[in-house]
Amino acid sequence: HTGYDDDADELLGYVFLKTFTHEGSEMELLIGVTTPGVISKVKIRGAKVIDDEFFAQFEGKSLRSEFEIARTLEDLLFVPAKIKAQAGKLQLCESIVMEIRALSSLAVNSPCPSLAR
Repeated sequence: HTGYDDDADELLGYVFLKTFTHEGSEMELLIGVTTPGVISKVKIRGAKVIDDEFFAQFEGKSLRSEFEIARTLEDLLFVPAKIKAQAGKLQLCESIVMEIRALSSLAVNSPCPSLAR
């Protein structure tokens, strides 16, 4: 999906949708990306199982970023910091990060000229 500015017919970005299964439940991951390839929003469609704070960690990051879950406190202290999993939801957070990595790779290698730079 693409997003355009209503007034100027200017392409603002893309929305990528990925369906995945976690523990038998199907979920839809949506990622909003600006034309320069920066993540503007990440959401899961359906049940609210992950806090917005978790998804906010992706906002402003390039599609070319390395997305990894923090395993130690030190992982959160280095720049760029790794992704902090939501308490009690490590496996789901790992699945989401894996799906974001896969979508990012697809987007960067897509026929969308502004993302393929």
